[in-house]
Amino acid sequence: MPFTKGPVILTAVFCLLSGVFGQSYRVTYPSTSICGLKRSSVDIPCTYLYPRNRKIIQAFWYIKMTGTKDTGDLSLDTRYQGRVEYLGDKVNNCTLRVKDLRESDTVEKYKFRFITDDPKGKLAGSEVSLTLTDLHVKVSPESVKEGDRVTLTCSTTCSLSKNPTYIWYRDSQPLSNSHTTGSNTLSIPSVSREEDGGYYSCAVRGHEGHPSPSVCILSGWSVTSTPQSICALKGSSEELHSYYTYPCDHAVTKAYWITMWGKAKENPPDLKLEEHYQGRAIYTENNKNSQTLRIGNLSLGDSNSYQFRFITDKGGKYSGLTVGLTVTELQVLVNSATVKEGDRVTLTCSTTCSLSNNPTYIWYRNLQPVNDLHRADNRLDIDSVSIEDAGKYSCAVKGHGIHSSPELILNVRYTPRNTLGSVHPSVEPVEGSSVTLTCSSDANRTAHTFTWYRKHGSESTWLGQGWSYSITNISTKHSGLYYCKGENKHGVSDSSATFVDVHYSPRMTSASLIPSGDLYEGESVTLTCSSDANPPVHTYTWYRKTGDETVLQGTGRMPNLTFNLVPGVDGLYHCKARNKVGLKNSTGVRVSLPVPNKHSSLNLVVGGVIGGMLAVVAGVLTGVAVHKRVTQTREMRGTSTAAVRDTTAGPQAVQPGPADDPYTGLKPHHQIP
Repeated sequence: MPFTKGPVILTAVFCLLSGVFGQSYRVTYPSTSICGLKRSSVDIPCTYLYPRNRKIIQAFWYIKMTGTKDTGDLSLDTRYQGRVEYLGDKVNNCTLRVKDLRESDTVEKYKFRFITDDPKGKLAGSEVSLTLTDLHVKVSPESVKEGDRVTLTCSTTCSLSKNPTYIWYRDSQPLSNSHTTGSNTLSIPSVSREEDGGYYSCAVRGHEGHPSPSVCILSGWSVTSTPQSICALKGSSEELHSYYTYPCDHAVTKAYWITMWGKAKENPPDLKLEEHYQGRAIYTENNKNSQTLRIGNLSLGDSNSYQFRFITDKGGKYSGLTVGLTVTELQVLVNSATVKEGDRVTLTCSTTCSLSNNPTYIWYRNLQPVNDLHRADNRLDIDSVSIEDAGKYSCAVKGHGIHSSPELILNVRYTPRNTLGSVHPSVEPVEGSSVTLTCSSDANRTAHTFTWYRKHGSESTWLGQGWSYSITNISTKHSGLYYCKGENKHGVSDSSATFVDVHYSPRMTSASLIPSGDLYEGESVTLTCSSDANPPVHTYTWYRKTGDETVLQGTGRMPNLTFNLVPGVDGLYHCKARNKVGLKNSTGVRVSLPVPNKHSSLNLVVGGVIGGMLAVVAGVLTGVAVHKRVTQTREMRGTSTAAVRDTTAGPQAVQPGPADDPYTGLKPHHQIP
């Protein structure tokens, strides 16, 4: 605790000759000597001043300087890291707090320094020193007997400031107000062994964790062990505390712990010496009247009852009540043995005993913290579980993350999905081969029944059960749509239909001639090749056979062969149809040249007659046209030719009848086969 040594306030002042508005640079400490309790914390009050138009660039505490160079911030010193805290600001407060005070802290001298944006605006305060003290209880009178007036004083080697409040304890328990207390004193007007006997200690409020050593006043025998029962996690550490008293004229020679296993023996051994606890059991003497047993890396075998004992120099032995320690493991339990998609699931982080201090539980899924699910106490609730929630779950207590529970596998069952029917080796089998249809499904539990069907329009035919269905010596009648159905105890799912297309080589291959019937020499004819095949024919090849010779006529993707009937094309024609499965030849079709026509001479005569008649008609028509043109010329010249008009009736139009038309008058000839 800080204190003031004398009423004088010391300041360090540095005035700049060029200061603005007469303001100066200053660091002020209320005291340059601070008194604090060992292992506690202390504040060093501090304020500083600088011109208002300047800005603080840096403010820090340090303990030394090297030449003219500033040392680094005290908080960066490895001896003080984590133990110093700057409570000030960059305005005017520069208070420093030092924690966990040690004797080595009293060796140093502490200074505050600040730097402004003025190159000359730097200032370091004077030195501050620390003094440490312990609390001690002084008893007056030194020898106490029944009925005496006793005064206890909580003393220090230096004066604590801020008027500290003192707390008094008897046998480690705070005293009630039955006795008068002063600033640091406790008065007992008439001491009584029955009411006042015990061990007394004191502490400063705010630093209760650092009490004074205890002193004995008419004390008797007692042991108080806490807690009475403990529930601890496997792998963790736990502490058992004991406070004991004994007559003031005794001195303790041994204080130790035993187990109830050891108590069955005539001379129970010190727990620390047992092989089971070696290296894991540690005793800590907080003061001459208390001892703490710490057991590390707890195992299930450490579940036991423990007892504190002590022995004095005058043969006195005393034991306290037992402390029950139960070591438990964390275990994840699920509310249902079978979990299916959509269920409400509750996971519980279970123990065999109730952990104290209302622990906070942490949940993990596949070793990753669970943050998106509802957590309450030691439960994890999943309102509508899905397959995404499946995984390995474990739990731990906050602060003991390394001692998590074993993993529980949450297995979420669901109906079959993504059911798939497939054909092996191919969905396009060749006629006569064998195929196997297989059914697969994503399901949990695995689909235990597969059923195969064939579709016919809106109807389905049952084929059989099993994850596979085989067809041997397959034929075109097996072509069609197939599907399977996967089923488990949670539901059923159908696959999409798969079309099985049976392939075969060309069949019923034939050749035909177009046109058929009577043919003329020179006429164009077409041979056509037809065939039933799957897949369709991709190559047609034509051949002509004359005698013993067969000649290739052409090949291609088209089924037709077209040519004119001329000498040298007659013969027996056939085609070959080929697809990727095989080929097939057609039967032959004969192509013959036509026999010469018996009316061919008559046709030539008729043709000559018709030609002559056409010439005569043309001559007559030309003469009439010339005569008309001459007559018209004479009339225009005014020449009268009456004799001509009287003896000539004028031109007559020629109207040939049907018998005179050489196209309509001829009957069509007939083709001679």
